[in-house]
Amino acid sequence: MTVLPRPVAVGFLKSTLPAKPSPSIAPAPVAPTERRAVAAESTRPRRATGRVPAVAKSTR
Repeated sequence: MTVLPRPVAVGFLKSTLPAKPSPSIAPAPVAPTERRAVAAESTRPRRATGRVPAVAKSTR
């Protein structure tokens, strides 16, 4: 009985760890990305409106 719990526990830990980070990581970066993008867009146009569209077009 001592050998069974070890592999079973490891299996559950492996399957649980990757499962939790995937959903938690997805929503986490989405919120900060939107905030950063909005802040960058609002900050850049204020400083240089002509340069922002040029960089955006060449980057895209």
